[in-house]
Amino acid sequence: MLNEYRLKDVIEQERSYLQREFQVDRIGVIRVPVKVRGKVVGQEVGGVAVTFKRPVGLEYFGLKAHLEDILGETVDVIVVDHLEADMAVKADVNYSLSEVEFL
Repeated sequence: MLNEYRLKDVIEQERSYLQREFQVDRIGVIRVPVKVRGKVVGQEVGGVAVTFKRPVGLEYFGLKAHLEDILGETVDVIVVDHLEADMAVKADVNYSLSEVEFL
């Protein structure tokens, strides 16, 4: 599970590199609810939300690989423009833009 403070630290430290190399416009942490027996008992990091300065292709995969290399674990990277469209397709997606904290 991703550590929220470590993830935020990495994003802050790498911000200019991410903007320059991967065309990142905004980047933030997605928080998802933690449920026990159907009751929400807290939140955890569900991944990274990102918007790009322009349409990208391989930059998306480069950004994902870069973050995973630094953090040493798998990182879900969600393109914000696709977040709500994805939610319409997958009813089980438990997060929306309201759970994204852009840094």
